[in-house]
Amino acid sequence: MRKNTNPLARKLTIDEEIDQLANSAQRESPDQATLGQVLMSVANVSIQRYMGLKSDRLQMTFRLPSFIREALRTSALDEYVWYSSPGRQAMRNHLKQCEQRYCEANGLPRPERRDRGL
Repeated sequence: MRKNTNPLARKLTIDEEIDQLANSAQRESPDQATLGQVLMSVANVSIQRYMGLKSDRLQMTFRLPSFIREALRTSALDEYVWYSSPGRQAMRNHLKQCEQRYCEANGLPRPERRDRGL
């Protein structure tokens, strides 16, 4: 591995490095089955980022009775009460990317399986 000697080179964040590796893997996938696995992995990264944001940005400024919290949990209003607008947008973007990659992976042709006589 070559060391970067450029003093102006910016160090990548972990998320940027993951994105670069995922993009590279998508471009260089030798077949549809491998590409499907890569897309499923990218979808998994997106859902993990969503869950991380959801737990990190939770703003519990006041306590609500449990029956109200339970009612909020089953509706979309829950996110409007607990999260800021930028937080909701970031979470929505991660969910959209997850859904998109999952649908792409499921839309790929399946490799043919040989009948093994089972």
